[in-house]
Amino acid sequence: DVSISDSGRDGTVVADAIRVSRIDSGVIRDDSLPGFSQTGFSTNVSGLFGTAVAANPDAGSATWTFSGLVDGVYSVNTTWVANAAAASSATYRVTAAGQTTTSSLDQRAAPASFDDGGVDWAQLGFAQVVGGTLTVELDAAGADGLVLADAVRLELATADLAVGNNATVTLSASGDVVRDAGNNRGGVVQARRVLVGAGGTIGGESAPIVFQATEVEAAAVGDVHLAALTTTTVTNSHFSGVTSKNGDVHFDSLATLHVAGILQGKQVNLEALAVDVSGSVVANSGDLTVTASNQISLTGSAEVKQLGTGNLALTSGDDEIKATDDTTVSANGNITLIAASDIQAANIQSASIIRIQTGGAVTDGGDSTVDLQALRLVLVSGNGVD
Repeated sequence: DVSISDSGRDGTVVADAIRVSRIDSGVIRDDSLPGFSQTGFSTNVSGLFGTAVAANPDAGSATWTFSGLVDGVYSVNTTWVANAAAASSATYRVTAAGQTTTSSLDQRAAPASFDDGGVDWAQLGFAQVVGGTLTVELDAAGADGLVLADAVRLELATADLAVGNNATVTLSASGDVVRDAGNNRGGVVQARRVLVGAGGTIGGESAPIVFQATEVEAAAVGDVHLAALTTTTVTNSHFSGVTSKNGDVHFDSLATLHVAGILQGKQVNLEALAVDVSGSVVANSGDLTVTASNQISLTGSAEVKQLGTGNLALTSGDDEIKATDDTTVSANGNITLIAASDIQAANIQSASIIRIQTGGAVTDGGDSTVDLQALRLVLVSGNGVD
């Protein structure tokens, strides 16, 4: 109950409206609080709680450390006060449970993922916390202006639309499909299957459509921004997969991403714990990038193709890249494969340069067909070529 009284007052007491809002299970760490450390951030600038600190290009780094967290998936967000002298691409790294993701944000403009109480926030992404610890690092290396270190905010990513593990959620619009601008938890959709169709864009660069589902399909005219919190498969039973007619496709996953349908856009950027392709990943004109902490596998008749003048890159940070005999990797531009462990190559074709770099061995699938075709081939192997 909320009550108001004019007892003992010396003027008119006005009764108007009461707003009740949920307090989320989040935590904000400012640059002035314990858990924040820095080197080289010696310039004071305007910040969320009065002031923040800034560093010149290549001058240092700042780190926010969170401990004692309840294990789970967190939405990781940051803020700053827009500054015309700031960097156009400030680099943040979020690390939890041994996994690191990287985001680059323009600090010349205000954050634009969501607004809460008049404060603008930018979402750095999602992180799976195991063991209660998460860190966010801001690096001034290579910046083209001041790098601003202000506050970082964590929120447990809770489902805003949950229909159960046997149901389908369909989001459809003649224009854009976007997330609630005031949603600080991530706007998570939870279902067995998620279908998204838009005559405009799906999600945004710092505000993707976030879901927990075993299957996903999406089709848009403009850019597509999706983020999966659990293992999911791009299927092709309703749409052809996850596609953009005229825009780019950006797909992030905290778990394994299976591509059984078609994943296609002008430029394609996939980042996941692991990636398994049995369907097609196609960039129509721009670069095609697939990055995984663990294995990247191409099976069946999988195709990974760059059709325009851009480049193609597959990177496994801690594991191997494995392509079976009937798969195809092709590009008009350069093709780069980088893995900590072995790389099994099959039918890789470039009109320019193929570069393969591995801490293990470079092998083929055991057949007699030509595995590598290019104008120039560069092989760097830690354990031979077979």
